[in-house]
Amino acid sequence: MKKLSLATVALTALIAAPAMAADLPVRAPAYRAPPPVVVLDSWSGFYIGGSIGGAWLRADETFINNAAVADPLSFWSSSIIGGCHAGLQRQWGSWVLGIEGTFSLTDLHETVPSINPGAPRTRSVKVDDIATVVGKLGYTGGPWLLYVKGGWAGLRVNPSSFNPATGISSSATDWHGGWTVGTGFDYMFARNWIAGVEFDYYTAKFDGSQPFSNGTVGAVTNSRADVYAVTGRLTYLFNWDGPVSARY
Repeated sequence: MKKLSLATVALTALIAAPAMAADLPVRAPAYRAPPPVVVLDSWSGFYIGGSIGGAWLRADETFINNAAVADPLSFWSSSIIGGCHAGLQRQWGSWVLGIEGTFSLTDLHETVPSINPGAPRTRSVKVDDIATVVGKLGYTGGPWLLYVKGGWAGLRVNPSSFNPATGISSSATDWHGGWTVGTGFDYMFARNWIAGVEFDYYTAKFDGSQPFSNGTVGAVTNSRADVYAVTGRLTYLFNWDGPVSARY
């Protein structure tokens, strides 16, 4: 009889266990917060801005005076440079492609004594304006953009001379076409506003005739002007695509 009672209790427990388990509260799955959404502005759009910095000139020429005497010369100069820029660019993923135009004012000039025929004659070279039209390729990681650019450059160059013994002078200011390359770093510090720093190299030849004040004509040959510039830039971007959401 005792064994029968024990068996009955055990059987009852086995039957009741699943029902009791079904009545127990179900534990909710652990909550995992979704990754944060970072809102970034696209780099696509039209932009305008200004720049200011420092520039350095290295120029070489062979100056042919009105007596057909060749005078090989070199010039070094530095100055402030400042200007404006405007461009149009489009972003595809992390890559940015665009085109940009710039115009800069500077005052790069130096006067040196003549080597041949010699003193008291002086020779001068001045670069005061630089214009460019370039293509631009950049890589962005969100609010920053690293880019390179290159294309056409025009330099306004004035080679000149003066002989204080006779009062005869010469001058020939003109635009000369060349090319430029550069690289820069931009940071979008506020909606549509970009601060950056840029390094540029410009070069052009400025060979040409050299009219003198007494009606005679000389020439400048074997010439080259190399300009190096480092500038800070402030740009406003008229953004096309608006904010872009990205998860990290």
